[in-house]
Amino acid sequence: MAIGGNDVLGATTTAQFEQSLDALLIELEAPNRQLVMLELPLPPFYHEYGRIQRTLAKNHNVALVPKRVLLSIIAGSESTLDSIHLSQAGHQKMANVVWGFLKSDYATD
Repeated sequence: MAIGGNDVLGATTTAQFEQSLDALLIELEAPNRQLVMLELPLPPFYHEYGRIQRTLAKNHNVALVPKRVLLSIIAGSESTLDSIHLSQAGHQKMANVVWGFLKSDYATD
């Protein structure tokens, strides 16, 4: 799952963000289901949102793909439509990278 940056850049407080993300993860949890979440790349001075995301991912046993993965894709040529939103090529790169991350992360489990 990927949560949008609009919550961070808008008027959502850190308390609201934490409560909403926690409720979402509770709703999505199910036996035999592995949740995967992309860590948000954050602007300066927004580190609390990242801390919340990392803490809740750990609390709910969610695999958190590091933000550097998304940033590396966004920075690639032909990966975005407008420097933020992924193009079809960007989506394919994201799928390949995330799959590789998951395979390597869970290979030792």
